[in-house]
Amino acid sequence: MDALFWATLGLLLAASCAGLVHVGRRAWRLWQAFVSFAAGTGGGLDKLVAAADRLAAHAATTTERAEELADAVERLQASRRRLRVLQDAAGEVSDTVRAAFLFAPQK
Repeated sequence: MDALFWATLGLLLAASCAGLVHVGRRAWRLWQAFVSFAAGTGGGLDKLVAAADRLAAHAATTTERAEELADAVERLQASRRRLRVLQDAAGEVSDTVRAAFLFAPQK
């Protein structure tokens, strides 16, 4: 009976040690996954904040450029109005010159 008791106790001790090693390895993997996730989340959050900052700067630049574009469009419209006036005046002058040539004597 003594041999059976000691053999059973040894088997129980070996199984307990193997179980503890298995649980320890699983706990270590869980800890590594948690640390990796926490580091990845922090880095991802930093990237997200940096991207948001770049987007805000880009939005400010876009607003400034849109204002510049609106000013340029106004200047272009004013130039086109002046061009129309000049074209009308040039048309009147060419009409007058053509009329003068109609009354000029031909050779």
